[in-house]
Order: sequence, then structure tokens, then C-alpha cells
Amino acid sequence: MASVFISYAHKDAQFVRDQMLPALEQLGYTVWVDLESIPGSVEWRSAITQGIQNAAVVIAALSPNSCGSPYVERELAHAQSCKRSILPVLIEDCQLPDNLKWLGEVQYIDFAREQFQTALARLDGGLRYLGLTPVPPPPTVTPPPSPKPLGQSILGTWWIDLQVQYRAHRLQLSILPGYSFTGLLFAPPEIAPCMYGGSWRVNEPHEVFLEGYWTPALNPQSQPWNLAFYIQTVTDTQLDGFNAPERTQCLWRRR
Repeated sequence: MASVFISYAHKDAQFVRDQMLPALEQLGYTVWVDLESIPGSVEWRSAITQGIQNAAVVIAALSPNSCGSPYVERELAHAQSCKRSILPVLIEDCQLPDNLKWLGEVQYIDFAREQFQTALARLDGGLRYLGLTPVPPPPTVTPPPSPKPLGQSILGTWWIDLQVQYRAHRLQLSILPGYSFTGLLFAPPEIAPCMYGGSWRVNEPHEVFLEGYWTPALNPQSQPWNLAFYIQTVTDTQLDGFNAPERTQCLWRRR
């Protein structure tokens, strides 16, 4: 069942279809407009007749074009015969012909002189007064942005706290584009901070591998120290997970 039927001249289609129709639908009204609402292969005159009979209110879009249209005259006459409420809407200044003079006795909505949104609010009020209850469409839900790949999320400088063989370690790392990293290894207190660097790779969506070398403070000979992390949660400032193979908790905090 259509709630609103719009009777208009096709020369006014740009205003009716491009402005009035979407505005009414956005408010929650079901609107019947010829061509928009006639299924393919359906004989258009019978479809229009049925559209008026199914409508609760018929909007008469008044303009010089519609006032001279025999089709609009017939549509409004059929609406009267069906005892449908008719709500005149002035979209352009015009003189009502004799056969439509009766519309002058009905309070109209003036889109010709008022701002569109002001007139639309009055039209909404008029339709509600005539008994229609619009059902606004559900709000558009914007999906959350897709999370960045882990390989992008880890770029930057981090403090990383982890345990290796039951001993706490801290890394200060700069994860660089091009799959390299540099930084410092802070081992247990008896060991001075050491240079640490190498390459990194990611196995999306959770695994990070550091393939690096650290240089003891009193020994220029670099030693390999490879680390693997499983990242469970990612934010802009923090990564949480565990390091393998010990599966002890690790925490990455962005500097």
C-alpha cells in the first residue's frame, strides 16, 4: 500500500523526482510516482489509477505545467472520487484554471517562495495531520574501518617487554620500512645495553619475526638472537601477545 501519490506534470519531473521524492522517502513516507513506481510491462493508466486508490494522500504539485495538464486534472478527479485527501503543493507560481479552482480552498504548501527545508517541514506536518505516520529508514551504519595489516601497524618505534628463559628483557626498537630494524637490547641488570639490529618479517595476521644480531658491550663479536611474537590485539599505541616458544606475555608500547 502506497502512502503518498504525487500528481504532477512531466515537465516538472526534475523537481518532483530529484528533490521532493527523495526528501519524502528520507522522512519515512512510501511515495508512488509514475514511471518510478510502475513496473515494466504494466499498462500505465491502470497503474496510475491503482496507485491513487492505494494512496492515503494525493499531493498535487501545482505549476503552470500541471495546471494545464489534462492528466493531472484526471488524476485529481479520480482522487476525489475515491475520497482521498488531496494536499496542494505549490512548486511554481500559477493561476488555477476553472476546473481546479476548488484547490484554492485547501491550504497549500508553498515551495515556490519558502526555503525547501522549511516547506518540506510544513509538508511533513500536513501529511501527519492527515493521518500518515512515516517510518524513517534505519540510519546508515558506517562499517568500522578495516584494521591495518600487521606489517603496517608495527612500523615505528617501540618499547617491547618480554621474557626469555624466565629472564625479563626490554627492547627499544625502530621498525623501519624495507624490513629492517635497529635499536637497543636491555638485558638483565648485570648486562649493559647492547646494540641490536637486523631484519623483520610478518606472517599476517598475527606473527612477527625479528631475525637480528646483538653486540655485547665488551665483545665486538655480534651474536644472533632471533625472536618470534604472536600478536593478539593491535591498537595505535600498543600490541599485546606472547613470544614464542616460551609463550610468555609480551607487550609492545609505542614511543
